[in-house]
Amino acid sequence: MVDNSTRHLKGIFVPEDITDECISIAQSRCLTLQHYTYDCHRSRNEHGIPYGNTVASVLRFTLRVSQPDECDFLYRHLMQNREVTYSFIFNATFDEHQRLTLYDDAIAIKGFVVDVAEAFQSKTEEQMQLTVEVLLNRITYVGKDSNKPLVIV
Repeated sequence: MVDNSTRHLKGIFVPEDITDECISIAQSRCLTLQHYTYDCHRSRNEHGIPYGNTVASVLRFTLRVSQPDECDFLYRHLMQNREVTYSFIFNATFDEHQRLTLYDDAIAIKGFVVDVAEAFQSKTEEQMQLTVEVLLNRITYVGKDSNKPLVIV
């Protein structure tokens, strides 16, 4: 018999730090990442060579949520006004125990949640989309093969 369910997702959001080697990510903690966008700005001299720190910017991302209580932690982080770390994982694969086993690459973001906006869609299955804004403090790119992160501070 053929199993029609997939354990492979394009983009997922995890409210944890993917760079932490001790972490075991359960599929139940993952949310579908719809979209994300951000800009990084850095000063350059007259020769075009960058210098100084990267200017903080806002990262916006949209999540698809089936139950409103799945994202209670985002509202808590907004109210607490403390630095948090989230991860975006691309082409993730989960094993039969619903644990993350493989992924192509990932982004770990660190910053402060500054806004959470909700949008509801009334269809056969009611869905909620959350657009979250994070004031960035750090972005870490992680590749599955080399696992050498590129850090933007």
